[in-house]
Amino acid sequence: MKCMEPGVLECSDYYFSTPSGIAKKLFFYGICCGEFSCKVPYHVNRDSYNSYLLIQILDGSLTVKLPGEKRYETAETGELVWINCYQHHEYFTKRDVRFRFIHFDGNASGDFYREILHSGGTILRPADIGPYDEAFCRLVCHYRKEKLLTECEISLLLHTLLALPFQTSGAAADAGQDRQMIQQILDYIKDHYMEDLDVAALAGTVNLSIYYFSRMFKKETGYSPYEYLMHYRLDRAKRLLKNSAMTIREVGFTTGFKSESNFVACFHKNEGMSPGKFRKLPF
Repeated sequence: MKCMEPGVLECSDYYFSTPSGIAKKLFFYGICCGEFSCKVPYHVNRDSYNSYLLIQILDGSLTVKLPGEKRYETAETGELVWINCYQHHEYFTKRDVRFRFIHFDGNASGDFYREILHSGGTILRPADIGPYDEAFCRLVCHYRKEKLLTECEISLLLHTLLALPFQTSGAAADAGQDRQMIQQILDYIKDHYMEDLDVAALAGTVNLSIYYFSRMFKKETGYSPYEYLMHYRLDRAKRLLKNSAMTIREVGFTTGFKSESNFVACFHKNEGMSPGKFRKLPF
């Protein structure tokens, strides 16, 4: 479908899509997708449009008003723009621009958007645009009816686009060394989880400050060091509960908890049941 908006050139196209009830309930889904070539005076200023928006700049630049601010920032070729269209939003071009876009929603779209905004901001500048480009191309081809996808496949591609910023942050030039250190810590926890460990002791094994270590650990694993250690101990405790004759007290002390009451409370908080009840569950 051709766009008649001011500043949108005739070679542009875009398509609307209505998701099924199942897609709305389970998946990420597209609402509107296309590719625009624009010139001045292309300018979008909307109070709201019920969706989230991802834009890939193919050529030129697009200026975007940052969420909750009066300040503007410009995205250039090879960069991506994330916009929460549930809120007032504005973007425009000061020179020729060509971009792909998709309005989407569903599943955990809002949670992804907030995490991406918090970690990287409205404009993403990936070191490798290839994976984004591939997923975006497949989506646009679908909406053009050039190569049809199922709603599940659309959801997987949208999930790829949403998850890539987190993978990219772990794939930066210096991430290899960070990941190697984290693996060293994970191996250390595997061998010493039953001992009296804390964040300072873990950071000390790789000679890092507690602050930097905790930040790096969270980025690479998704857990704080304390959370990871507790979850590892609980996972080991589950194995002992199901495959040994140890008492609840013995399981707790064997897996590094300081007391039986501490073990029971931690287990119940994370599993929603007592260790004794878990032990009786059939698997």
